[in-house]
Amino acid sequence: MSESVSIGGHTIRVTNLDRVMYPEAGTTKAEVLDYLLAVAELLGHQLRDRLLTRRRWPHGVAEESFFEKNLPAHAPAWIPTVTAGRDPVRYPVLREAVPQAPLAWFAQMGVLEFHVPQWRAAADGTPEPPDRIVVGLDPGAPAGLPECAVVAVAVRDAVAGLGLTAQPVLSGSKGMQVYLPLPPSGPVARGLSPQGAAEFAHGLATTLTEAMPDLVVSRMTRSLRPGKVFLDWSQNNGSKTTVAPYSPRGTALPQVAAPVTWAEVEAGGLVQLTMADVLVREGLD
Repeated sequence: MSESVSIGGHTIRVTNLDRVMYPEAGTTKAEVLDYLLAVAELLGHQLRDRLLTRRRWPHGVAEESFFEKNLPAHAPAWIPTVTAGRDPVRYPVLREAVPQAPLAWFAQMGVLEFHVPQWRAAADGTPEPPDRIVVGLDPGAPAGLPECAVVAVAVRDAVAGLGLTAQPVLSGSKGMQVYLPLPPSGPVARGLSPQGAAEFAHGLATTLTEAMPDLVVSRMTRSLRPGKVFLDWSQNNGSKTTVAPYSPRGTALPQVAAPVTWAEVEAGGLVQLTMADVLVREGLD
C-alpha cells in the first residue's frame, strides 16, 4: 500500500506505514514519520549545514541495518547536497530551518539515526572550523547512567573556567554525551581545527582519568572499561560523526538522543527517553 502526501511543499510517496519498526514496542513506520515531522525544527537545528550520514533499518530494528553517506541517485532533487571527502561522496546537507520534507523522505527510506560531524559545511562543501566539542560518555557494565551522570558533572565543572557552557544529552543507547559549544572568543573558541578540538577533548579525558581513576578511562581499550565510563574524545576527529540530539536510535525500544537539564543529571534517576517522552517534554504531543 502506498500513498502520496504533501509535506513542506513537496509530494512524497510513502509506503508500508503500518510496518512495525520497533517490534518490542509495536512502534510503526507511521509513528516514526510523525515523530520526525513533530521534531523537525529541533532536529533540523542540530543537522543544519552538516554533512549528514544516515543509519537505515529498512525492515525495522530486529533486522539488518547499514550506514549510508552517499545520497542515492533516486533521491529527490530538492534535497540539497555537497560532494566532499577523499573518495568523493555526495552527502545530503540540510539547509532549511524546518526540514520536514527531507526528514519525511528519509523516514520512508527506513532511516532512524542521523549522524553529523562537529563542523558545518560551506556551500561548496568546504569544512568550517568546528563550532562545538563533544565528549561521549560510554559506560562499561556494570556502570550505567548513574556513573555517566557523575562524570558529566565533572566534565561540566572542568570546563567552566574556560568559558564553556556544557549541555548534557542522553545518547538514547547506553550512555550520554556532553556538548561544549565553542564561543566566538575565549581560551577555547571557534577557529580550532578538528585536530585541535580532538586534542582538547583528549586532554580533558586524560585529566579526568587522573582525577577519577576508579571511574573514568580515556583509552579505547575495551578491557579497561568494565565498571568505568570511557570518555570518547575521538568524536571530534574531522572524519567522525555523532548521533544528533533528537535523532531516534535503532534500539529495542524507540529511544531518542535527548537533551536533559543539569538539574535532572544531578538529581539522579536518569533513564533513556523514548520518542513519546520527548514529544511530551517538548510540548509536541
